[in-house]
Amino acid sequence: MRGSAEPGAGPAESAGTAGGSSVGERLRELVGLHADGILTDEEFTAVKAKLLGGF
Repeated sequence: MRGSAEPGAGPAESAGTAGGSSVGERLRELVGLHADGILTDEEFTAVKAKLLGGF
């Protein structure tokens, strides 16, 4: 699975926990994963909300 930060982690978990990236970079990665069909609409929405929760 491409983009996984750790073995066994799904794309939603790895995308939401990747360290050292700016919010914009993480959001662009999520958009790409969603566009490629790797993240479902529900996963994309949940991870995006978690990512943007501090704003």
